[in-house]
Amino acid sequence: MSATLRSRWIGGVVRGVMVIAQIAVPGTLIAQRDATQAPARDTAVAARAGTGAISGVVTSDEPNGKPVRRAIVQVSSAEGFGGRLAVTDEQGRFELPALPAGRYTLSVNKPGWVRSYYGARRLWRLPAVPIVVADGQRVANLAVKIMRGAVISGRVRDANGLPLVNARAMVLEYRTIAGVRRLEQFFGSGTTALIGTDDRGEYRHYGLPPGAYVVAAAPPAIGAASGFRVTSPADIQWATQSGQPAQPGTTAVTAAGPPPAQAIYGYEPTYYPGVSDPTAATMVTVAPGEERTGIDLTVRQITTARIQGSVVRNDGLPVIGAQIALMREGDSVSVSSQLDTGGTRASVDARGQFTLPSVRPGRYVLTARAASRPPERQTGPVAGGMTTMQNPMDLWAMAPVTIDGQNIDGLSLMLQPGINITGRVLFEATTLAAPTDLSRTRVQLLPASMMIGGTLNSMNVSMVSPAADGTFVLPGVAPDRYMLGASGAIGLTASGSPAWVLKSVIVNGRDVVDVGFDVPPGQDLRDVVITFTDRTSEISGQLVDAKGQPVPGFHVFVFPTDKSAWAPTSRRFRPPVRPDSTGRYRLLSLPPGEYYIAALTEFEEQDIQDASFIEQIIPAAIKVTIAEGEKKIQDIKLAGG
Repeated sequence: MSATLRSRWIGGVVRGVMVIAQIAVPGTLIAQRDATQAPARDTAVAARAGTGAISGVVTSDEPNGKPVRRAIVQVSSAEGFGGRLAVTDEQGRFELPALPAGRYTLSVNKPGWVRSYYGARRLWRLPAVPIVVADGQRVANLAVKIMRGAVISGRVRDANGLPLVNARAMVLEYRTIAGVRRLEQFFGSGTTALIGTDDRGEYRHYGLPPGAYVVAAAPPAIGAASGFRVTSPADIQWATQSGQPAQPGTTAVTAAGPPPAQAIYGYEPTYYPGVSDPTAATMVTVAPGEERTGIDLTVRQITTARIQGSVVRNDGLPVIGAQIALMREGDSVSVSSQLDTGGTRASVDARGQFTLPSVRPGRYVLTARAASRPPERQTGPVAGGMTTMQNPMDLWAMAPVTIDGQNIDGLSLMLQPGINITGRVLFEATTLAAPTDLSRTRVQLLPASMMIGGTLNSMNVSMVSPAADGTFVLPGVAPDRYMLGASGAIGLTASGSPAWVLKSVIVNGRDVVDVGFDVPPGQDLRDVVITFTDRTSEISGQLVDAKGQPVPGFHVFVFPTDKSAWAPTSRRFRPPVRPDSTGRYRLLSLPPGEYYIAALTEFEEQDIQDASFIEQIIPAAIKVTIAEGEKKIQDIKLAGG
């Protein structure tokens, strides 16, 4: 059943891309697409002629705004038609003729201005109004506004006050990604981070929308990681005296030896006005068209340090294939940009020795992983599920390390056995016959940080196949927070939907399938139960416009009403899906629960992980409840225009 419910448009613009949602009917929903399918805007669509037209005037978003000449006006449609451009004349007028019938998003841009969207409350970000054009219709006299962009500029200098050439100066903004507060690099119309500062150390970011930004600078990308030495007078004296030939009647001068090695220096990423902690940075606030000059930064010269040590076993046997990872810890905010240096890795030589050079000051966790036995050849499954991990790195060591510019030598890491996770895979059958050989499934253990965009210690990734009876062992797991799941060849129904879906993962009596669990040191985890069920739930239906015509160009976004589940780790949180050419869509294997449904035109992948963006969609969404095993039909009708 489909009931029409008129609703309002809601949307957002992130980095110049508009997202719009308009829902009209408790009555339809979604088809799941392959995760590799590109959004419509990423697919080249041949321009086609039509009989519609859009015309209007572009003016500045100011009191008594004046016409803006030489602005670029562009339209794109949810139906896949896009790329039609026009340039405004001296009076700010434009016309876009020969448009096919459809629903269009109109944007306007000009160097030094902020890309703005027709009808948006905040021109660069918030709800925009789509323009509906019928065959032969001329939509005229549109009043389109564009905002002057703000500017942030300054100089980047080194510790001696000299210009730092090719330094990466950038602006960042706070966003909440999967519940984690992050500083994301902002890419406006005039960013210079990829180009670097000029020969005077100057940078200039223009075309910025109003707001509060964190301004940061990092050293030049080339050669910054290896550090540098400062030549001392003793170095010069030794170099000039060593090996000089004797003059007639004199004795050759032989230097006693090179002077002691000097410290290795590096540059540290700096946040305005000159701090290394992003949370202590002073926000730079700009109004529309405002130019903030003199936002200067001095990139600090720091003394780096070397970490040298060894990896040993507690049984005295040789260390086999050990690897080292040094991960920064204790940062109060995650930074996702060219400032994020991630971790440092190293291999261990045959004597168990390792060296990590040029480590910046800070608090770190040093992790070592190694195998307890030599490599083995293995071609088939064995009891306990050890097929894909023929040589598991089942030994681990971990130590906190604080670097303050002083070298650390003689650090010893004692390997110890990892934690064994044992359990079984079950299939709850109600209408189907449960598989008899469960070795075709895969049990996967992934660090939770991998799922939320944090620094990934890939040495802690594990995968095994169960034995035929479903029992499995994940050997030698290092302490960390993990997500545990399973996948495999578990069949499809006649309609093409999965025959079995993951229902739960029980660890210590608690379902952790969506939230993850901690593996503490020194205690094995037993009786883990991974359950599949054939009671699969899904939503399907058709997306149509006000005339009942299919609207294949939109995306349908289904997300849980429970905000705690707005995370990539949750099975209830899915990326938007595309309807087919008839407007029909289908979302498979959706866990039971209460959800919002919204229709989107364009979006960026990172928008879907931003809680503030998702909250903008809720007022225009509808609610549906899905029971276990339910096949719900929920049609969506786009109303208004």
